[in-house]
Amino acid sequence: MDTSTKNQTLVYRFVDVDPEEGLDAKDLSKFLSQFDGLIKEVAKESGTLENTSIKVRPFKEGSFITEFVIHCVPGLVDALNSDAISAINNAGGLVEVLFAIAHIIKKVKGHISKYKPTDNGTFVYGEGSDAVVVPVEIHALVQSPEIAEKFSKVITGPMKSFKRPSREIEIKIAGSKASEDAISFSSSEATYFDSYKEEALKATQEETVEYSSHNIWVRPLFGSYGGDVSGYTFESGYEDEQRTYNKVQIDDRDFLERVRDGEYRLNSGDLMRVDMTIKEVINLRTQKVRTAACHITKVRDYRPMKRCEQLTFADFVDGENND
Repeated sequence: MDTSTKNQTLVYRFVDVDPEEGLDAKDLSKFLSQFDGLIKEVAKESGTLENTSIKVRPFKEGSFITEFVIHCVPGLVDALNSDAISAINNAGGLVEVLFAIAHIIKKVKGHISKYKPTDNGTFVYGEGSDAVVVPVEIHALVQSPEIAEKFSKVITGPMKSFKRPSREIEIKIAGSKASEDAISFSSSEATYFDSYKEEALKATQEETVEYSSHNIWVRPLFGSYGGDVSGYTFESGYEDEQRTYNKVQIDDRDFLERVRDGEYRLNSGDLMRVDMTIKEVINLRTQKVRTAACHITKVRDYRPMKRCEQLTFADFVDGENND
């Protein structure tokens, strides 16, 4: 970001509020305080000092109640070589970053967990011509629960808590007439922000870990004798180290063919030495771990349970006669 105090501005408009009726002074004051908090949270998380100042003025004469300009004066840069600062600079500033977040919320309807990482380190939200591609630093801001909480209040607060609720909120880049530099949310889209907050918070509460294990001995507990790909249950270890793997998928096609042909039966006493890929979700608050996915990628050894030979009374009689 440019370390000069180049101003960044956007226009915020209560679309359907009658200027003659106006807004409750306490509602407006609370809203402006929340917007101030949002801008400063983005500034803090992107690496600028918290002394970024926010100034407000009417967009045009007589429009202060329903339409006004948020005037953002950046603070000093906390880390001049910060990647986040460079990313914010490339995006055009704090105001443009807010727009990027708003566009993403709109396109994915608040489901910010629906993104795809790319090979070059960027992240894609949405699909096709509507896709938004952002660098990892902006992606981190999109996923921030603090920003999600404050952004939601700025958009849905006037719809839900004002004495004279607004049914539509519009924000746009000051001085721009381009359609992509304006975005609005109606009261019917307020639920987007519920999903936005929920998924941003969930991102901080859970961590997904994927790892591979090789040459693990397991025994079948449940599954398809017909050689289906998924739906198996296996168990490994004994006593305190015993572990059960549910909803296991077998990716070894050669092994499945042998199950289908009846060569392998997958009886509960059989043993298998396998390579596995396991995806686990860790609750960062409770540290509880649940398995999200488990794949047997290769079956390296299969040992059917040896059947015991059942002796009969005739065997004992024959044995005594031989003596």
